[in-house]
Amino acid sequence: MVTVPRPYQLGYYNESVSPWSVPGGIPVPRTPVELFLFLAPLLQFINLSVVGTLFATDVLLVAALPFVILGGIGRLSRRQIWIPLLLGVVWLFSQMATDVVRSSEPADYLRGWSKLFLTITHLATLWILIRGSLRRYFLYGFGWALGTIAMVLINPNEVAKDQPWKFALATPVTFLVLILATLLVKGTRRWIIPLIMVSMGLVHLFSSLRSLGLICMAAAAYSYFLMKTYTNGKRPGMAKMVGLGLVMALAVFGFVRFYEYAAESGLLNEKDQQKYTEQSSGSGGLLLGGRSESLATVQAVIDSPILGHGSWARDAKYHNLLEQKLLESGKKVTYNPFGDLIPTHSFLMGAWVEAGAAGAIFWIYIFCQIFQTLRRASGGEPFLAVFAFIGMAMMWDILFSPYGAERRFVATYVFIGMIMFGDLTDNLRARRLRGSI
Repeated sequence: MVTVPRPYQLGYYNESVSPWSVPGGIPVPRTPVELFLFLAPLLQFINLSVVGTLFATDVLLVAALPFVILGGIGRLSRRQIWIPLLLGVVWLFSQMATDVVRSSEPADYLRGWSKLFLTITHLATLWILIRGSLRRYFLYGFGWALGTIAMVLINPNEVAKDQPWKFALATPVTFLVLILATLLVKGTRRWIIPLIMVSMGLVHLFSSLRSLGLICMAAAAYSYFLMKTYTNGKRPGMAKMVGLGLVMALAVFGFVRFYEYAAESGLLNEKDQQKYTEQSSGSGGLLLGGRSESLATVQAVIDSPILGHGSWARDAKYHNLLEQKLLESGKKVTYNPFGDLIPTHSFLMGAWVEAGAAGAIFWIYIFCQIFQTLRRASGGEPFLAVFAFIGMAMMWDILFSPYGAERRFVATYVFIGMIMFGDLTDNLRARRLRGSI
């Protein structure tokens, strides 16, 4: 039996009506809560160094928590949100215990604890404020995207100053493009949306962002296949799942082969050409070259799988191990971006190294929930391509990107979106059973 989500969880969304005040246009805040959801991420360009980098967004979301708890604590009783919140609390206590045992420096453990505390509170605050409303959800998204652009123009960090597209603008701009494309392209012309995603993927490929390009290609294949095979909200069968897997595998394989062709044909810029040459040399090829940190990270986990090494864990032996492994595999060691920090480049592995198994369990749970949500989709959900893109980007980050800074108020936002996407799937399935579609 399919349970229809309560109305507030879908924001009373009607597929034939835009969730914005102006049909097909930019959302305009109409209530104090909507204005807050737009302004909080928009003001991220205001930040200061207090136990790490503290953003105005962090301050606003934490300040709002007591008020939203008073008016909406009951919304935290839903399984999809209380389980990750509980796992987050366990992760925080595990981090505290690890830092006590490892005698971490105060500057390190205060940053580590605050990062986890903000992750938990942001997840609770955003869940209660958004209330399952697509309008509220995308208002926050527009604020985040515009706030990132403002950050680059007004107060960029060092990496954004050096490569603004790669380290700041690419993901929010792609997000905005997909939202606007979804609003403007309707009915039988929806196949244009995956085509736009493919175009964005090529833009990223030739802008030194092959990972985001790969994500766009995978999300485009996923969206196009589900759109073409949509059958009024029916649960996907085994044949459809196998077909989807094959289509996505072909899209990923094709993208990788095109990248290799572009590199070998001299179509990439000089910097990317050199990067390809270095990373594809020796054993392991591009996979090892692109994420070589795993050679040391895995050993750090093996050495302390339960307790962890502490916040901002430091041990030069793991960088020495990484350097040795790279040399043995024929890779060229050019610089050390980690110093004496244990090399990690993954939400999952970073949490495991620092906090132990509890940190890993949190991100494994999030990853599995996103995967299950995408697997269950029928293809008729509103904003299918948008949720496919942010969901797959989040899965990539869990496996291959460092966690911290603005990611704590972006990753929590994305996860809430995936819960809502699952609600849209359930709503379609329930309407089909009632015979209304």
